[in-house]
Amino acid sequence: MKTDIVVFLGHGNSSGDALSREENGKIANIIDTENIYLCKGKRVYVTCCHSAEKLGPEAVSKGINFYMGFVGKFLLVPYGIEFIVSYCSIFGLIQLLNGACPVQAWTRMQFEHKYWIDRLENEQDELDPNWFLARAVLKSNMTNSKLCI
Repeated sequence: MKTDIVVFLGHGNSSGDALSREENGKIANIIDTENIYLCKGKRVYVTCCHSAEKLGPEAVSKGINFYMGFVGKFLLVPYGIEFIVSYCSIFGLIQLLNGACPVQAWTRMQFEHKYWIDRLENEQDELDPNWFLARAVLKSNMTNSKLCI
């Protein structure tokens, strides 16, 4: 089965121009501004720090259909509450796989973040540091998500 979507769940570098992974204690770039053309004609969805700063716009300029990623830090949270943040971080991907266009998918992902932020603010104990942290992380990730088209 051929697919037209590239998904990367990993690391981005601080300069915003590469997707990378740790290999034997060292960081190795997998996709960067030099080889992003290999994804031409694809839809690219990533959850990693900084990747939509330079790599996202460069990807679109080299024929990628769209690039959905993050500027700044993409944050995760400690065990026990990570399901909410993880779910929200891939909600846009779920929407794409269900047929939404990129703008719809990104917008729905924003709404899903907002829904959980509001729910945690209204239903959880303000003194619980885990829920406070989850809200802060969701707010950061919602603000830092970017759609390049």
